[in-house]
Amino acid sequence: MATISKADVLIGMTDLDLVVHTYGLAHQIDDEKCEGYDAFYFALGEVFERFAPEAARAELDASCEYLRATESEEARVINVEHSLLSMKRREAARKIAAALREQGVDDA
Repeated sequence: MATISKADVLIGMTDLDLVVHTYGLAHQIDDEKCEGYDAFYFALGEVFERFAPEAARAELDASCEYLRATESEEARVINVEHSLLSMKRREAARKIAAALREQGVDDA
């Protein structure tokens, strides 16, 4: 019987499963001991939003289920609305940066 490698397991995952799995791994990092944790976590989110936006949104929805158990309904709704608005702002900023790059502006 052939052994399944870790890469094979990842390859077999749906986009959403891969996003959830990756965030799960990130949450295992002790952010108190890892100086660059916040930068890593936000870079991870940016990669998912750029290359798997539907999965990034689905992960947000999945995390809402977790928040349902840990926050009041009002706090959860505010948190979700804030997260969705932030995603939309980042998407708009990406589009502006891309348009500036197309026009030859180097600082975009």
